[in-house]
Amino acid sequence: MDLILNINKDPQISSFDIVRKLRKRLHIKKCGYTGILDPFASGVLPVFTGNFTKLIPFLNNKNKEYKFNIALGYQTDTLDITGKIVKEMDVPTTLTKNIIESVISKYFSGKIIQIPPVYSALKVNGERAYNLARKNIDIKLRPREVEIFSTKIESVYKNGFEGTMKVAKGFYVRSFARDIAEKLRTAGTLIQLKRLSDGEFRIDESINVESVKKSDTYDVLDLMENYMMIMTMNKNEIKNLRNGQSVFFNNNDNGLCIVTNYERESIIIGYYENNALTPKRIII
Repeated sequence: MDLILNINKDPQISSFDIVRKLRKRLHIKKCGYTGILDPFASGVLPVFTGNFTKLIPFLNNKNKEYKFNIALGYQTDTLDITGKIVKEMDVPTTLTKNIIESVISKYFSGKIIQIPPVYSALKVNGERAYNLARKNIDIKLRPREVEIFSTKIESVYKNGFEGTMKVAKGFYVRSFARDIAEKLRTAGTLIQLKRLSDGEFRIDESINVESVKKSDTYDVLDLMENYMMIMTMNKNEIKNLRNGQSVFFNNNDNGLCIVTNYERESIIIGYYENNALTPKRIII
């Protein structure tokens, strides 16, 4: 069964718990997701089933939007509310919304360098960083460039603040909590996180896993046209592509494309360059 679903993940369950629930509810075997959410986080989780799981590697550079709540005065080893407190500091009594916005404008806007949390799914010498961290193995993750498009502070309270931010793929809001607290001369921990959007998947269109139906699937071509060209070909051209052969024709555009026939019986990912379309992955 080939489905594309926009699931609204509840907090305190893992992303893989969602997969298990969907397998049982919809009687499906092959199921995967993009943009894993930490167990304490909630919100949009795009899920692909059946042959559509083959699309996941091609859904790159998706921008995301989050709602966050950061507590100040302490920091945990995981940088979120699930961890053990490893640092405590006083919170400046003069902290205001204007001060926080000024720090964001100066240090957390556009492309910045960020160090990922050690409790993350990134791999170090072939093993997940969080597994090494749980074994108390000291690891150093490389700083990397991330991008922040916008941040809006919605409220500031005695020992924390909350807001929303739009970021590029690869950004860690937990690291942001650590880093902005440092600039505010205190310590910080992310205590709530909700993903409001992930690419074309938005929270107002998401569905609870307990009520999802097969008919809730996204149309595959409507989704993929946001990421690559769509080309329609006849049955002979589709046959050649399925046999691993290139198809030649003139087109002004180069790059990845999704190819289908007029009956939409076949979907193939290809790459077009120098008047040749070469098959990369047969989806269905």
